[in-house]
Amino acid sequence: VECFRGETFPSRRYFSDNLLGYSPMASKPDTTPANKNSKIPTAQDVSTSGGVWAPTSAKRDKITELRLALEEGQETLDDAATPEQKLDLDLADGLIAIVKTVDQGGRSQDLLLEEFDAWLEKNESELPEKLDRTQWEEYLQRVAQHAETLQYRRSTECLREVRDFYEWEQNDDDETLVKVNDLHPSGEAFDGCVLRFQFGLIQATADHLSKSWEELTTVTDADIDRAAVQDVELESQASTLSRDKLHAVLRAFATGTCADRVEAIWKLTDRDDDGLLDQVEMDRVAKLSLAPVQNSLEALFQDCIEAYPVRTELPVLDEEQEVESKPPGWRARRLEKKTQKRLLKIFAGALKYHFEDEVEMPHRLRCIYAWSEKAHQDNQTESVLVDSHGASSVLGAGRKRYVELEPKISHPEFLEVQQEHFSHLDRVGEEILKSFREDLLVDQGTGRQNQELRRDCFIFLTVVSLIDGIIVWL
Repeated sequence: VECFRGETFPSRRYFSDNLLGYSPMASKPDTTPANKNSKIPTAQDVSTSGGVWAPTSAKRDKITELRLALEEGQETLDDAATPEQKLDLDLADGLIAIVKTVDQGGRSQDLLLEEFDAWLEKNESELPEKLDRTQWEEYLQRVAQHAETLQYRRSTECLREVRDFYEWEQNDDDETLVKVNDLHPSGEAFDGCVLRFQFGLIQATADHLSKSWEELTTVTDADIDRAAVQDVELESQASTLSRDKLHAVLRAFATGTCADRVEAIWKLTDRDDDGLLDQVEMDRVAKLSLAPVQNSLEALFQDCIEAYPVRTELPVLDEEQEVESKPPGWRARRLEKKTQKRLLKIFAGALKYHFEDEVEMPHRLRCIYAWSEKAHQDNQTESVLVDSHGASSVLGAGRKRYVELEPKISHPEFLEVQQEHFSHLDRVGEEILKSFREDLLVDQGTGRQNQELRRDCFIFLTVVSLIDGIIVWL
């Protein structure tokens, strides 16, 4: 590179120049045919090159600021919380414990879940293999109603003890780090909460799928272009969906892991059963696996804050003790209502913004598609001309249009990159609730900073007023 003085400097290219998300002023990515031996960038490559997605966020920067402001004797932000604020953190920890268990498969051996699976098997013999729109929506409404019935056979009393669920921490004598073991709690209350969330997830899945007929049956533009190249007439919307694939999705959300849910929805979206999806369909799979979890978490959180007052600790009782129930005063009711409203607002923000903004889900999905080693079309874009009537240009003359057919991606190819760069999809519920807990820490820390600022302002104004009084008196 030659500068204005005539001096030359070697041109330098960085790894991030070829990564999506880099500055628009950077050079275009290399468009040469993909090499089968090419290496998919690792998470370390992405973080060191920069320019792909933000390594931090305003929330994490604020948490770092609050940690630096901790007083002597306080090791974590939990230590700086007041007893009432710790109740909110305990609520988040309890919900994380419940949802983490469900993300890993939940309680698959429960009698109620076995009853639900038997109910699905019974309907398999009564329903046709292919469901039209009316059958699809009516059947999913029945599924949601049946799941709700089974859910309410578990009492809401178990939700009163959510704040008592947490992960055990053990100190290793040989190391200074604290190791957090995987949570495998037992007990009727915890099992009841897990099962209630599992049936709530089934209900949310059925409700969401019943409203997603258009999204699931709409044929993408890429598939229409491929059909035009092959001189095949293809309807813009499918008329039926598979009953067996639907049941696989319901079972995956009932007793499967997050990865099982993605795989089941992948197969439901793959209408031609070739195992391949284009980029639009791949994005659709990720969003469909996320939406039911968000809806069911919202319902679970609402049930938890209504099951027991959020500003009252659950008393520890002996067998012979009884609780004296006293009606709360108007101040306590007002505080309870105000706290519930604040918690619901913070939780709604975590549901709405975590995956979309903080995780940058749309951008990560674009990168997964771009970086995956797709065997279809040898990972190359095919450029063809088709006429306006849908037949290939070699079949006759007429008005033609130019189309580019992007390669499709298979589920194993998707997993290869997703597990490296979008592992959040394997712990959807846990990710959302941990974001909610971070939002609580930021809200609590900001409140402490504002309180300290008001105190300093009051002291300053008091001192200034005293000095002015003395000057006037003199």
